[in-house]
Amino acid sequence: VADSFGHGTTVVGVMAARTNNGATFDTLGVAGVCGGDGAGNAGCRILALKITAGSTGSTDSWTLARAILAAAAAGARAVNVSFAGGGTSRLERLAMQQALAQGCVSVCAAGNHGALNGDTPQYPAAYAAEGVCIQVGACDATGQRAAFSSYGPGLDVIAPGVGIWTTFMTYPSHAGASYPGYVASSGTSLAAPFGTGTVGLLAAARPELEDTDFQQLLRRTASDVGAPGFDPQTGAGLLDAGAALAAVDPGIGIWHGVAAATQFTPLDVDTLVSAEDHVVVPAQAFRATVTVALPDSFASTAWAWARVTGTGTLPEGFRLSCLSPHADVRLSGRALALSGCLYRATADGTWYPAPPESARIAFTVMGPVLRTNPIARHRPLVAAPNPFTGGTRLAVPAGAPVDVLDVAGRRRRTLVARADGSAAWDGRDQAGRMVPAGIYFVRVPGAPPLRLVRLE
Repeated sequence: VADSFGHGTTVVGVMAARTNNGATFDTLGVAGVCGGDGAGNAGCRILALKITAGSTGSTDSWTLARAILAAAAAGARAVNVSFAGGGTSRLERLAMQQALAQGCVSVCAAGNHGALNGDTPQYPAAYAAEGVCIQVGACDATGQRAAFSSYGPGLDVIAPGVGIWTTFMTYPSHAGASYPGYVASSGTSLAAPFGTGTVGLLAAARPELEDTDFQQLLRRTASDVGAPGFDPQTGAGLLDAGAALAAVDPGIGIWHGVAAATQFTPLDVDTLVSAEDHVVVPAQAFRATVTVALPDSFASTAWAWARVTGTGTLPEGFRLSCLSPHADVRLSGRALALSGCLYRATADGTWYPAPPESARIAFTVMGPVLRTNPIARHRPLVAAPNPFTGGTRLAVPAGAPVDVLDVAGRRRRTLVARADGSAAWDGRDQAGRMVPAGIYFVRVPGAPPLRLVRLE
């Protein structure tokens, strides 16, 4: 079990080197972002996956995609990709999207071509523009973008990447470099694990975070540097792990929901073009929208955003980089306005990415939970009949999000209670499939869970 090239050891030390382990070699060592304390706290666990052949420093999209999926299958919450190239890869994008669906977010280095063609997209990091990964660039000791750091589309944040003190092998690298266990190194490869380590801290603090939640949290808690506001060269600004953790303290509520579009507004007719997915067809655009009430348990200062997994709409505009899920989520007062786009081919009626009846928008609401929670004072949750076969009717707080969970804690269906305080569950999951017979739980924020029994 050895680093045959000399890159992975320096990268992993940034995010997971153990703290308080005393003097090592001729140094006091280094503290990783999510490393353990050298005592009872082991910190985040590391799964090392080799993607390069032998002692080379290159790989292919197939191997990289396999590694991302292997990390997700092993239960990793984040995968660090300090690797970049100039070519697009639908395979890499779909692998990262599948990993998101399994609870694993990819954190990618922006690339080191800033001095020449800094805005040239580097992949897979550039897919952060589609929400399927997080892109991290490098900054220097002053907090400004390092001159070598690329800033192609989708840059989320920058993090330290110049002269980073980190771990090194106790034997020479493939290139013959030799250091006594630690070294100062530079590059966006060293910046990315600051982001990955922060994702590890967030996932440990709030395991229910998922999908684009991590990307949005890193963006919204970053310290603004460079041009005011979001800008192409520094993204949302300098990564702030402390602010990100403060944003998910126990007083913050998290609601994951999925809503079906209810209104479809015809837009322009043009040629839909997606080169990566080989789509070039004349089509009619339709804006798919739905409005969802914000539960009474949330303050009106909550954040809201769309999630890739579970969303079945595309961006507006006929020139798309790829057919990746996208939606807009806007919070106005106590209402969530959700919108996305569908395209219908004028020749044969084919819908992209799916027909209107499949237009779903997944979203997250996160924010302070009101101390005087009306849901907590609500009558106990009731279901009738219970046990049930075909379906059951629930008595729950009006407008509340209603999650149906299986015994493993997996969310099988999300409902929204009507104004009269009722919701019906037909025994089907979010995809419309009948769930197996067994025990299920109804969860509403602020109320004890209700146990349901479904019979065959």
